Amino acid sequence: MITAYFDKTNKGKFSLFWYNFPEDPTIIEIDTFNGIPFPDLLSPQTYIYGRFKELRTIYIKSQKPLNSFIFNSNLKKVTPKEVSDFLTKSFSLSEDEANALVKLNLAKGLLNFESQKTGDFIKLSEHILEYENKKRFLQAIADEIVSKSNRIELLVQHNVTKGNYREELFRGILKKYLPKKYEVATGFIEGCKRQCDILIYDSQNFSPLFREGDLVVLPEKAVRAIIEVKSTLDSNQLADAMDLLGEVARHRNTAAPIFKGIFAFKKDIQNEFTIANNIANFYHSFDDSGVVTKDILYLFETVNSICVLNEQCLIIDVLDYKQTDETVRPRFYSIHSENPDLKPYCASFFNELFSFLDVDKHAKKVNINYFRSLDNEIKYKMELELYNKDWIPQSAFMNEHKFDLDSIWERVSDVLNWKVGNYVIQNLEEKYFSETFLVNDYRERLNIQ
Repeated sequence: MITAYFDKTNKGKFSLFWYNFPEDPTIIEIDTFNGIPFPDLLSPQTYIYGRFKELRTIYIKSQKPLNSFIFNSNLKKVTPKEVSDFLTKSFSLSEDEANALVKLNLAKGLLNFESQKTGDFIKLSEHILEYENKKRFLQAIADEIVSKSNRIELLVQHNVTKGNYREELFRGILKKYLPKKYEVATGFIEGCKRQCDILIYDSQNFSPLFREGDLVVLPEKAVRAIIEVKSTLDSNQLADAMDLLGEVARHRNTAAPIFKGIFAFKKDIQNEFTIANNIANFYHSFDDSGVVTKDILYLFETVNSICVLNEQCLIIDVLDYKQTDETVRPRFYSIHSENPDLKPYCASFFNELFSFLDVDKHAKKVNINYFRSLDNEIKYKMELELYNKDWIPQSAFMNEHKFDLDSIWERVSDVLNWKVGNYVIQNLEEKYFSETFLVNDYRERLNIQ
């Protein structure tokens, strides 16, 4: 199957595109075209009208369900009739229309045709099959946690024991997937009185100030992530976790921000908006004298993500994901998937966590690209904004930023470049703490004449 278009700029000849994903297409010119034409519904060069406009919408909507249908089938391949029947029943198409959509997928290299002694089959292209495998692998991380958590639920009724087990379980999962540069422990950050459930720290460049088993006391710069683990997330447990993360984050500003997260196994809070609203109330809370005590002072001081296993995930970011508002201020987004077979909440939490870990630039880009297989499955819904458009950070460390939008955007851009692997922490350290990198001429200090 090929894609063809009439090229008016080349003496009226047809140009054929032979797709071979992920490589570039092969282009061939011919004088005549004797096949049965069907428009490429997604090509910007194709002008469509009438029923074809409706088919374009159906074609886009059918991609994910069709991929899942083939992937979940026996041996991950189906007969042409099974594909046609699936499309006609799922999207109210005629048989000819369903067959045309299948042929379009074949022509664009999204599906492959295979003829065997046992019959003809349609299967996913290698590119799409790899994409589907990645999605299921990321889902399997959550499935592993669910399976082990359910076992303790069936065997033990003591809540404290179950809570300790789940905390240890989550630490074990993190140890399995984190880069070797990082270790996972429980304990304290130097100068903070509160014990953190999970600390992820750079063990390659830093040693704990104190260590006994998994209990550590760490220097501030060693820490890359702080996570509070809850068996059941209710309003009291959320407030407790926020209180700890708020205290730990206060006045602890580094060139690269530290990840601050909450991970729960079950929930007792109705929806994402209620969680976001509770967190907003925390940051706007008053003491007895009417003074706001937990207001956001620094640019990246808020909690970064809250996840309830297989049920929901919130991401807090300072950007407008719709790209219509240039102001920088904390916003709450909930994660959703249009695919009922996919629960991306745990993987989204891990994706956000991993973006805060400092590794080699190439390694970070590889990790990001792996999690990017979920991008097409995820929708972000704005739950609420923590502040109005007039908000700016009240404080800044060293050379972090001035208190104007351009300077704040420069700082945000630096952090985003670091999160996607264009910078490493050393780049940020050199920019924001440049005085500490001045080279001293120690011979001059000897004052030798």
